[in-house]
Amino acid sequence: MRTSSFYKTSGCQVLALLCGITVSAVAQEAPESVWVFTTQRLPALQRLDLATEVFVLDTIEKPLKNLSFQNPKNETAARQHAMAVIRSSEGQAVLAQLKTHAQAVAIAWQSGIAKLPAVLIDGNYVVYGEYDVQVAIDRITRFRHGQ
Repeated sequence: MRTSSFYKTSGCQVLALLCGITVSAVAQEAPESVWVFTTQRLPALQRLDLATEVFVLDTIEKPLKNLSFQNPKNETAARQHAMAVIRSSEGQAVLAQLKTHAQAVAIAWQSGIAKLPAVLIDGNYVVYGEYDVQVAIDRITRFRHGQ
């Protein structure tokens, strides 16, 4: 039996429910936002098509490797080469990836994400340890309806 949990993330109030049961969908309008936080090292999540945003928090190493180059041992030449790399279209793409990654990490931190994977629904409820986005949505829907 797999255990997962979810929490209401507003202020200091934390509501927790630990369960390992199968939850059926409750008829209700879809959540306004479904943000998924994960890493490449975790198993793939199911039903990612239901997510409005997917944040992969361990994707910084590859872009950084794309910015590296052999040091020409001359400070002026190294500076010029570094600026050329950064100004290139590939360098600009890497900087954009780094910015996206930094924003994802900041959003996870600001949202109080404590474990991965996490599914944050409407900015107020987070389900930890669930690898199926639909199941996470169903659990929050049931919780909201007091079931």
